[in-house]
Amino acid sequence: MSAVETRFTGTLFLRKSLIASIDSMDEAEGLVTWDINKKIADIKLVKPEEYPFDQMRPYEMEAVLVHELLHLHFAPFDAKTGTPKGVAQEQAINAIAHALVKLKNASQQPTL
Repeated sequence: MSAVETRFTGTLFLRKSLIASIDSMDEAEGLVTWDINKKIADIKLVKPEEYPFDQMRPYEMEAVLVHELLHLHFAPFDAKTGTPKGVAQEQAINAIAHALVKLKNASQQPTL
């Protein structure tokens, strides 16, 4: 397991990112836990080489990391997993994460 630690100031969180074995991820691509009062968070991402190739979609580590970081912005409004509000929040976070990665990648494309 490798770890990356970044410290922020102001309203942002201390982030500790771990690249973890898929066995410790409970079938998730990424997981985030946080303590709003202390402004800290731990983010775990699945090792790319351990992502099952038979999944319906490819593993996009960058989008998963952005997704988990967005959870920190939504943390004060955290909705229970599986509830209609929780499902809507998860879908919104997923859509925003993919849009941000797509926008970043599009801006890096060379122009002719």
